[in-house]
Amino acid sequence: MARRRRTPLPRRDLEAVLEAFPHLRQSLLADFDSCHLMTKFGLEGSPYTNAAQARGIIFHRTAAEILRTLRRTGEVRIPVAEALAILYEVAAQRDVPDDQAVTVPAAERRLLRIATIKFASENEFRMDRLIDVERELYATVSYPAPGGGTVERVLKGTPDALIADPPGGAIVLDWKTTLSPPARYAGEKTHDHPHGVSYVGYFQQRMYALLVMRNYPSIERVTLREFYPLAGEARTA
Repeated sequence: MARRRRTPLPRRDLEAVLEAFPHLRQSLLADFDSCHLMTKFGLEGSPYTNAAQARGIIFHRTAAEILRTLRRTGEVRIPVAEALAILYEVAAQRDVPDDQAVTVPAAERRLLRIATIKFASENEFRMDRLIDVERELYATVSYPAPGGGTVERVLKGTPDALIADPPGGAIVLDWKTTLSPPARYAGEKTHDHPHGVSYVGYFQQRMYALLVMRNYPSIERVTLREFYPLAGEARTA
């Protein structure tokens, strides 16, 4: 779907900005960290979703429902047939508000089916360690205001899943539905190098660490685990 012509945002003072954007999403901050101009155009443009993004949205909703189903049943694996039934129900989007429904082309539906089959057949989940699925996390940070004083802002992030990693740790699961993971880093410290995970993932790892530690004071260590269901591969930082 093509993006319509953007409408430049009006100039605003700090009070108006805080009113318009009460929470700063981690995805928005990641875009801003990557490219200020891209973020500006994204805020000014009409919302749209391309085919690959639609695939990711449907898979995220499917994976979340699979984890909730496993938590209810106490199982660590889900049969492929049941996982596909969940996919088909999610893809129908019967209970999704009109402004959140996406259009998934046939080629992407094929990839969704493949991803779901691999997700169900190749993975087990320690449901006794599952903390939550798609829970919105908030944290307040402060910084010096340009004209003096201090500004407080609320950061927001929604991990796909949060899993306990004793002692004192937690794992943030992040589903990536791209066809292949980024190239591996050849150095020694692959677990904490920006090329060990995706570029966005490197930003997410630090953002989610802040959010998780603020919301769960007993957690002292956070691992981001990017999972690529189509490739059957995980990357950690």
